[in-house]
Amino acid sequence: MHHLVQSSLMRKKSMASSLPKIIRHRELHGEARQLNRMTCRVRLDQLECPYLVEISGVKRLLDITRECIFIGLSNDSRYAVGLLYSFSDSHHSSSMGHDEDEAELNVIVFELSATLLRPVKILIFCYIFYTFFLYIY
Repeated sequence: MHHLVQSSLMRKKSMASSLPKIIRHRELHGEARQLNRMTCRVRLDQLECPYLVEISGVKRLLDITRECIFIGLSNDSRYAVGLLYSFSDSHHSSSMGHDEDEAELNVIVFELSATLLRPVKILIFCYIFYTFFLYIY
């Protein structure tokens, strides 16, 4: 009897190792599970994720899986964080009064479900790259 209980517990633990099942369990039972190791059986390109977003006053269709660098998940696997670098081109920057060497780092927080990856917050950081010259006399 103890062997049957133990095998069913191990089976239940292994079933909950995929990300959609972890998220569904959290939504149904209201509890998060912290895992040391997790295998995600849903690839990012399988999620529905092209969204119309506004970044720096420009609305555009953002394909998250092709343009963002993912840096991690929240402890409860509800949110993912990604980075998106955008460099201003000379035509757009001169018309907007920006420097050609200015780049933006966009930190995007995504809400993650079993089928969707939706941006909920976009934080914008501006960087200006300077060129320094070293003169040797």
